[in-house]
Amino acid sequence: MEHGRTRPSAEITFRPATADDCDLYFEWVNDVLVRKNSFNSDRILYDTHEKWFDEKIKNGKCKMIVAECDSAPIGQIRIDIENDEPYIDISVDKNYRGIGLGSKILLQIGPYLQSTGFHGRLLNGIVKSENKASQKAFKNAGFVELSKNETETKYRKPI
Repeated sequence: MEHGRTRPSAEITFRPATADDCDLYFEWVNDVLVRKNSFNSDRILYDTHEKWFDEKIKNGKCKMIVAECDSAPIGQIRIDIENDEPYIDISVDKNYRGIGLGSKILLQIGPYLQSTGFHGRLLNGIVKSENKASQKAFKNAGFVELSKNETETKYRKPI
């Protein structure tokens, strides 16, 4: 098994994203695989990203969270509240893919959210139909498939 890194030895921890994470998120959002698996697969320009990121971290209906292992950022979780429903977006740093961390992050994000005073009872996820790795991560983390069509699969899990 060839990966940029071996499985981290420490537990996953979470922290809120800050303005200092803008460049890190920019690197993650323009990763080739992330763009391929996004509903909008166009490369993101820095100016556009910077404005979006600033709006998101200030938005009360959005939680931007960095997942870390061994003090290294390994991925991001974003929770957007749309029509009183929380939707989760996740990506794992390319150096940490293929070793089950997506599922682990999805399993552990619920307790973290509750510890921060998050009032939602459910998490929803929408995954592009051809994104088999994310589908597997959601299923392995106990999310239930709600619906599936030619473009997307919707998942839900109580927290």
